[in-house]
Amino acid sequence: MDGFEVDTDRLREHARHVRERAGDVAELAPVALAMAADPGAFGIALAPVGSAMALAQAACGVAIGGVGGALAVTGTAVDVVADSYDVTDTAVRTVFRAGQVVLR
Repeated sequence: MDGFEVDTDRLREHARHVRERAGDVAELAPVALAMAADPGAFGIALAPVGSAMALAQAACGVAIGGVGGALAVTGTAVDVVADSYDVTDTAVRTVFRAGQVVLR
């Protein structure tokens, strides 16, 4: 392989999809946390189970929120990569067009 080509428009489209999923996940985090709000839902006899479930559900809600944040950062990072490719391509193109590079 002599080189490679990057379609930065497709990268940016992918970044947009990742950010959309980040928004979807971020909307789910409060729902998961709300599910953990009532440890008494299991009644008196199973109260310890309800408390344990509430702790696990709360941890899941926090984790879901973290995943949403990670997806948002990833989408932004993919945009930055696309921008970097475009800047590099422009700089290389400018040097070649200016005749400053001698190919041997």
